[in-house]
Amino acid sequence: MNFIYDQADTIQKREFVNTVFDSNLYYENVVYRTPTMIDLFSSNHLKMKEEV
Repeated sequence: MNFIYDQADTIQKREFVNTVFDSNLYYENVVYRTPTMIDLFSSNHLKMKEEV
């Protein structure tokens, strides 16, 4: 995904972020967060929860 994002222009990056994060991405305390997770990343949910 890094390659695709890096090669995209500003409009494409915005569309990608909105698609992946369902327009629920926000910035708080120097960290980007989202209250939802798409199915593609749901397998990493427990691992990410442990790291928090």
